[in-house]
Amino acid sequence: MGQVSTLERVTSNDATLTVRVSPRASQSKLAGLKGDTVLVRVTAPPVDGEANAAVCKLLAKALGVPKTSVSVLRGDTSRDKVVQIVGMTQAAADIALGIGSQTELF
Repeated sequence: MGQVSTLERVTSNDATLTVRVSPRASQSKLAGLKGDTVLVRVTAPPVDGEANAAVCKLLAKALGVPKTSVSVLRGDTSRDKVVQIVGMTQAAADIALGIGSQTELF
């Protein structure tokens, strides 16, 4: 039996976000949107997964979900990532972050 890829495990109850990360920033924050990409700045360095953990923690807080619900699907070693939010619909995540609307919420 073949392995199931990470993307095949995403269900309709899970959201995915395209994220561009700037590590070693002066402060951790959601920096805005560029198209449908969420710009995230974190103070953590891009070493041993520290920046990825900081991104997941920041997104979890912004979306009001547990940290364990947010994980990096693709781009572990890249600035451009795809992040999964388990238990939150795509529409709810988009609304919470202002994606696709004229008003940005951060």
